[in-house]
Amino acid sequence: MTFKQQVSKTVLLVGCGYWGQKILNTLQQFSDWRVIVYDQAESKLSLDDFLLQNPDFSHVIVATPERTHYQLAKKFLLLNKNVLVEKPLCLFEEEAQELTALAKDKKLFLLVDYIFLYDQFSFKIKEVLQTGALGKIKEIKLFRFSPGFTKPDLLVSDDLMVHDLYLLRYFFADLDSNLLDLKVLTGPDQQELTLQFKLKNNLSVQSFYSWLEPKAGRKLTFLGEKATLIWTKDVLTEQLILSQAQQEKEIFIDKNTNNPLFKLLEKFLNQQDIKQFEASYNDYLDDVRNLSLVRDAFYASN
Repeated sequence: MTFKQQVSKTVLLVGCGYWGQKILNTLQQFSDWRVIVYDQAESKLSLDDFLLQNPDFSHVIVATPERTHYQLAKKFLLLNKNVLVEKPLCLFEEEAQELTALAKDKKLFLLVDYIFLYDQFSFKIKEVLQTGALGKIKEIKLFRFSPGFTKPDLLVSDDLMVHDLYLLRYFFADLDSNLLDLKVLTGPDQQELTLQFKLKNNLSVQSFYSWLEPKAGRKLTFLGEKATLIWTKDVLTEQLILSQAQQEKEIFIDKNTNNPLFKLLEKFLNQQDIKQFEASYNDYLDDVRNLSLVRDAFYASN
């Protein structure tokens, strides 16, 4: 292999904190890719100086705090690099519009790590919903906890809610992107947030997000007329439960092969069809817009 061929399969990881370390560990499984890492907290160089010394890479992964996503993604798109950004793409709609337009104009890959779109549990939930086994869905309840991730300049929803936004769109194909009848049900603490809203078909959703719970985890509950479907995960277990006629049954999935982060990175590094990336750009815009709506509603109510 020539040197030129080798650097064409080089990926730069910017940020090596909690999620960046998980990305780095997973990147090691792609033996045909060279990985270089820049972490501001660990490096004696500025990012610009680092890039002067390491100019030869085609893909970059941005795993840094949310408020840095826009500037970093823009910087690398202008350098003609394909970009994967930790969720959310950015915090403001006009920034998201600029980034997606720039990626389109330069015909570069722009991907946000909507990781649960690559998760076997998500596939199974959609399959169950499509069978009609639950009957008409009456309500959805969403809970997400990430203790120890307090970010003073953000709402907890900026960190956690985007997962539910894209999953609801994935589960319900006719979902209107706008959150209807949005209400903030909790007080002024930015670290915990309870929301209530409706989807296009008048389906009621209640969600709770917290950085203050003692353990990380999530619980998604779909309450139907015939049955209830519950997806739970904590640090030790992950389960998909179908509850019907006061009986609960776990829906088994081969969890040993459930590696959504690997599948996400595989798409980013090896996908050659630019249309596969552009198809998601409107979704990114919608989700950034909805995060802004929640932020506005929170500050208006407090």
